[in-house]
Amino acid sequence: MKPPRVNTIPKAFLLGAILLLTAGQCLLAQVSDAALWTSVNIEKKINQRIAIGLSNEFRFNENMSELGTIYNDLGVSYRFNKNLRVSLNYRFINKRLLDDSYSQRHRFYVDLTGKKKFSPVECIVRLRFQQQYKDMYVSEDGLTPAFYFRPKLSLKYVEFNKLEPFVSYEAFFPLWSGSPDIPDEHRFSAGIDCNFDRRNSIEIFATYNLEFGKRLKQDDFIAGIGYSFSF
Repeated sequence: MKPPRVNTIPKAFLLGAILLLTAGQCLLAQVSDAALWTSVNIEKKINQRIAIGLSNEFRFNENMSELGTIYNDLGVSYRFNKNLRVSLNYRFINKRLLDDSYSQRHRFYVDLTGKKKFSPVECIVRLRFQQQYKDMYVSEDGLTPAFYFRPKLSLKYVEFNKLEPFVSYEAFFPLWSGSPDIPDEHRFSAGIDCNFDRRNSIEIFATYNLEFGKRLKQDDFIAGIGYSFSF
């Protein structure tokens, strides 16, 4: 009798994880801050193709001791098929400043997400185009939007029962800003999706977030957890 098959993580997935995390570690000069990101995400399916999503996120910085940023998201998505979808989203942001006041931002973005399974690994590509206004009607340039292109590549191992480890890399390209067409922020992540059933899931992750476009480079280590409910 043959022994039961045991799922093991393939070498290709391990190699991708090592490359992504090693690249993030090489770029990381020092950890300037430790942060905690928490979120709750709700999705209502209107039909097989259309869904409405609502998300609230709280990001704690200063070694996880201070509520630094609050995100409120509302969006609608359309699924062309099981591998391709597009979403339109609005995000309202309250970001804490050094004087403990809050700066308000309005962000509009479009996501195009495609995925392809190369068993047992699933490759996910997300292309995001965003437009953001900072301190509208308060600052002199409040009505001048900032544009970004944010491609993201994720590799997810999908053969474990209800547990899906993943690694990802995201780059932030400023558009029409007069600066060179190189990313000014990099985000390397690794984590695991825990799918309890078809409606409830939790994502646990760790991230290196590296900003290079500012006078003072900001290097953050982030721990995160998010709960998602779909119905």
